[in-house]
Amino acid sequence: MTIKQRLFWSNIFMLVIPAIVVIIAAVLILALIFYFFTSSYALDDQEDFCFYSTNIVESIKGHEDISHIERFAAQMNMALEILYQGQTVYSTGTRTDYDENLIQAAASFPGNVTLVNQNRGIYVDRSGEVEIRTFATIDPDMDYSGMRSYVALGFLLIIFIVIVAVITTNAFLTRFIIMRIADSLSTLRRGVEELSNGNLDYRIDYTRKDEFLPVCQDFNLMAGELKKSIEKSIDEEKARKMLIAGISHDIRSPLTSIQAYAEGLIDGIVKSPEKQRLYLETIRRKAVELSGLLTQLITYVRSGVLSASEMEESDIARMIEKEVRDNEEDYRNRGLAVHCSLDPVYLSCEDFLIKRLISNIADNSIRYKTRECARLDISLENRGSEAVLTFKDDGPGVPEEKLESIFLPFYRLDESRGRPENGSGLGLAIVSNIAQKLGGSCRACNDNGLKIIITIDLEKKTDGQNSDN
Repeated sequence: MTIKQRLFWSNIFMLVIPAIVVIIAAVLILALIFYFFTSSYALDDQEDFCFYSTNIVESIKGHEDISHIERFAAQMNMALEILYQGQTVYSTGTRTDYDENLIQAAASFPGNVTLVNQNRGIYVDRSGEVEIRTFATIDPDMDYSGMRSYVALGFLLIIFIVIVAVITTNAFLTRFIIMRIADSLSTLRRGVEELSNGNLDYRIDYTRKDEFLPVCQDFNLMAGELKKSIEKSIDEEKARKMLIAGISHDIRSPLTSIQAYAEGLIDGIVKSPEKQRLYLETIRRKAVELSGLLTQLITYVRSGVLSASEMEESDIARMIEKEVRDNEEDYRNRGLAVHCSLDPVYLSCEDFLIKRLISNIADNSIRYKTRECARLDISLENRGSEAVLTFKDDGPGVPEEKLESIFLPFYRLDESRGRPENGSGLGLAIVSNIAQKLGGSCRACNDNGLKIIITIDLEKKTDGQNSDN
């Protein structure tokens, strides 16, 4: 039952219950007053006495139930005697000592007779051998002021009962409503306390169909979203710490080398021009390594935050062909032959991302090649609802148990991470970020070498067009 329904019924009961109580109390009080005064009833005059006596006699002659006649006589405070051949055969009610005087006086008159003396009356009906006598007190000056006092007292008592009934009903109905609201608020407060104490798995189990049900459902949704947000923040914090740790480690090595060789030259440790040139070449090479690392770090960050508004829809097949063609000579000199088989696919994508995608995969293939001239096959297949971009080299591949880890930032198959010239561990992480930016997913497998497959959802286009990145 909703709170609105409870309020409606409480208003109804607030009127009905006190009314019923007042009616019952009024009936009982009036009945008591009536009984009290009729129990000491007295007739007003001789006419009333004669009338009621005649009714009693006629009832007896009509053979009515004697118990009914007894109750009527008692109600009227009358005594009754029935005589047969002068002998009393039935008697009810209370007689007074003065009644004997009335009997003797009535005996002096033939037939039916009614006598009243000193507020006491007798009625005699003679029918053959049967004689019926009735006696009653006649008080023409009877005082009814006492009844008025009792009626006034009864009225005051009814008012008191009304007040008590209203207060009691109001207290009960208020509890009927407030307790339900207080219980629901207590449930919500307990949920808030659980969340504030860090229990993000707590959910409110609320089944009552009232106004608090949608509130509790929204609370559970909020708790779920809060848990996701906090878990996401924790994951981002872990990734940030890992990124800082990787940066610190990978930058420290070339910087240390540059510092050591520079100090050697400054301190004059190396005298020969050949040695000095070797030191300078080493410093230059370490500086190039450091520059390449910083470039990849910037690329990694940029590929993760580039917004869709910065991209234009273009044929990525043409972008790939141009990147391969522009760097064909460089790849050949470094021992890599690149072959392409591309279908036209249009995406909202900046050419910078495609360049970094090709560059990082090509560098990875060159870094781990096992022959003098390695091969990298690039294919792009348009399947209507999705596009599949595949990179396959003929290198040594990756152990199966490590395939899922190669896209993590700063992950290297060489766990010692002591040789920055073998890579920073960011190349394939950049590839994964770019794939997500294109609205796709990235996975790797072994197929006579390492095979990287990027599947792009063409119906969604890019995630930047459909949701905030």
